[in-house]
Amino acid sequence: MPKVFMIGAEENPCLPFIHSLAEKGIEVHVGSFKKICAGFFSRFPKKRFLYPSPLRDEGGFVDKVSSILKDGKYDVTFVFGESNAYFVTKHRGAFERYTRLPINDFDTYMQCRDKKNTLKAAQPAGVPTPRTWFPDEEDIRVIARKVTYPVVLKPNVSVGARGLSYPVCPEELVNSYKKTKERYGECHIQEFIPPGGGQYKAEIFLDNNLNLVAWCVYEKIRYYPPAGGSSTLNRTANRRDILELGTKVLKEIGWTGVGDCDFICDPRDNTPKLMEINARITRSIKICCLAGVDFPYLLYKMAMGEDLKPNLNYKVPVYMRYLLGDVLWFFRSKDRFNSKPGFFESFFRGYSEEIFSLNDPLPFFGFSLSIAFEMLDKEARRKRLR
Repeated sequence: MPKVFMIGAEENPCLPFIHSLAEKGIEVHVGSFKKICAGFFSRFPKKRFLYPSPLRDEGGFVDKVSSILKDGKYDVTFVFGESNAYFVTKHRGAFERYTRLPINDFDTYMQCRDKKNTLKAAQPAGVPTPRTWFPDEEDIRVIARKVTYPVVLKPNVSVGARGLSYPVCPEELVNSYKKTKERYGECHIQEFIPPGGGQYKAEIFLDNNLNLVAWCVYEKIRYYPPAGGSSTLNRTANRRDILELGTKVLKEIGWTGVGDCDFICDPRDNTPKLMEINARITRSIKICCLAGVDFPYLLYKMAMGEDLKPNLNYKVPVYMRYLLGDVLWFFRSKDRFNSKPGFFESFFRGYSEEIFSLNDPLPFFGFSLSIAFEMLDKEARRKRLR
């Protein structure tokens, strides 16, 4: 029986991978630095392993995971989560002695993880982006005098909406930039795209020869924080133009496997503009599986060297909500009673939930319990409720 290991059982996207591969008769083992997490509560994994947090003990993480992989003789190992993806990619040589890792090399990974590199790669690919300024190349005071306000200030490396702000005058931009850089590192400034055009995610699968194998695009109907952040309600959409733009920039970078491209449509000219590429498997990938695109099995087959037959079809519309985020959206959004579809209406339409499933209900309990413990920590609570 083929056997796989999953690093990052505390991350939501591990669940559709667990379900897809286990249903195909592949033995699944999972690991995490958390004793209580969604993946550990799933009924499908045969074994569960604990290892040190890579953020707190990088060397211990590498040693323990290497030992697990050596003893387990896993055919393929998957990685979930921002910090897990970074450290596994950084130390991939230590792991690839024992298993197949369907990840990109470190330089390619950093091309997507660092938004500055991503935005610069979009230019030769002919992919539109919001107008962008880089303070590490041009003095922030010079930028502050020539941009049109409001603007968007973003860290070059961040997750979700962390570090995101919307300065409305030169003084605020300069002050916010100094504080954001001190906390998050180098930043960039983008023109503010007015609302009304919609935000989209394009999930695109390229094989090792950069041939297109599968894709799926979905619209972020609601997100948290409400001003812009991680999606809480998604819907698949027919936007071939966005998929083609995402494919262009991923090929320019040389990204293989699943690539996640964030786009915003500018209502002033109806142009989709690239915001970022997530250098990890994102938590909302489950909607693609629901729409008929089995990215987990495709990634497994690519790692095993099997032939991949292109299939660019997926179901529209398919809805999926992230309940915890949607509840936070409801309490924070001024449009809580005007959203289409409505917040309460979503409960009665049979929308799928990101974590919960009737076939495997306990991960939702594990996830909820993990969040409850997380809320006891002031810093973790601040990040969650940002």
